[in-house]
Amino acid sequence: MGRGSEIFSTPIKTPGLGRVEVTAQPIEPKQQRRRGTLVVVPGFLLQPGAHSANRLAQTFSNVFGMEGVVVQTRAEEIIPNSLHHETQVACHYLTSSKFNEPFIFIGNSQGGTKATEAANTLEGQAAGLVLLDSMGLHQLSPTELVKLFLRDAAGGASSLLRKTPHLTEHTDFKKYMRRLACDEVLGFGSELVLSGSHFLSRMRNDIAQIAGYVPDTSNITCPVIDIHGIMDRPSPPGIIFEDPQLRRGEREASMLRHFPNSNRVHSILARYAGTHAMPFERTLSAAIAAAHFLKE
Repeated sequence: MGRGSEIFSTPIKTPGLGRVEVTAQPIEPKQQRRRGTLVVVPGFLLQPGAHSANRLAQTFSNVFGMEGVVVQTRAEEIIPNSLHHETQVACHYLTSSKFNEPFIFIGNSQGGTKATEAANTLEGQAAGLVLLDSMGLHQLSPTELVKLFLRDAAGGASSLLRKTPHLTEHTDFKKYMRRLACDEVLGFGSELVLSGSHFLSRMRNDIAQIAGYVPDTSNITCPVIDIHGIMDRPSPPGIIFEDPQLRRGEREASMLRHFPNSNRVHSILARYAGTHAMPFERTLSAAIAAAHFLKE
């Protein structure tokens, strides 16, 4: 498996659900130090091969010293519970494609919901679950979710540049944000082409699931690391952790309620660049923090 490996697209037929397309891009670290596979599940409309998704996966792979794979799924049919069924197909793909075990699942935004579902399904092979501004930890109405995403996108960058100039001076923040915006627009356009006249129906279905689907976590026994931007609007930590003051003890007690059988939970708040796009603004910091707490 080499760096810059080609992207594989595998159609998998499922009884009564039509075809599910599993798209995967293998990632190789600069130096491999650990056996297993990092399974990186990007957010809504971000595809393997997109610069932002690839950079996120490559950074985590380098820091962990593990081979990785970026995985995204798309059901051909519009069904109410497609998030659950797509993840089950992705789990079958991972276990039948000879990726090295154990798996560490890394999920961003909607991908956090899928990563949680996968860790619950493959509990015997999961060595860790890392959630980056994850959805799937609370429920919203679809309308409220759209409003919060728009507010986060409109206000996050200007707020960051105004409040933390010392951070943005020394990073490629603007370049990363332009790349992320381009990747999301390209993903939106790709879905528009694939869905055709069913595009609006698919968007309504997908947004409803992102807003309302909370996966089962009862089988997850591996460590769970949650890294959240403090200003994240679509997935607000104050609501998720049921504590507006965001005290660490209260956050981790709430994490244990979300993941009651996990052998270890950690909650990390990003105060700088703490919007929903935090994993792409502070990718290296997130990867280092996740690797540190998984080693404990």
